[in-house]
This record gives sequence, structure tokens and C-alpha cells, in this order.
Amino acid sequence: MAGSTPGLAAKQGDAHALTNLAAMYQGGRGVTRNLYTAYVLYSAAIKQKGRGYDIDYAEVSLPEVAKQISQKDRERANKLVAAWEPDQPLPGLY
Repeated sequence: MAGSTPGLAAKQGDAHALTNLAAMYQGGRGVTRNLYTAYVLYSAAIKQKGRGYDIDYAEVSLPEVAKQISQKDRERANKLVAAWEPDQPLPGLY
């Protein structure tokens, strides 16, 4: 999906943009570091695995981020992503 920024394309559900934005949040590059948000974005990218996206980086990065957030945050994020439909904005993140 086209978008002029990673944020815009991520809002549109593009798995590559979700992964890029997650990496930005994971490392605090250009945004305030937020591991919960990184976890949600990597999870959303991985949810699109069967849709023709290469999500290898998200699959490698998610476990690293998971180690750094609480079980409660992982459960909350997993519920949010499970209810999310690709091509829709992720609620509560933007």
C-alpha cells in the first residue's frame, strides 16, 4: 500500500510499514521508544503472513521485544491484534 510516511502506510495496514514503524519504536529512532507499541506493530505485521508480505524481520524481532514487556502488556497487545482486521487502523495507537 502506498503512503508518504511509514506511519501513514502502517495506518493503512501495510505489513512492511508496520515492521518499519515497529523498529522505529523499538529503537527510539525518530519517535519516543515504546516497546508495547513495537510489540503491537510487529504482531500486526505477522498477522498478515499469508497475504504475500515478507515479515521475516518482524518474526525475528517480536520475541526480543516480548522479553522486554510485561505479560499483562503482551496479553493486552495480543487481544488488540486478534480483534484487528488488516487494512484498518490499529485502535489506540494513532
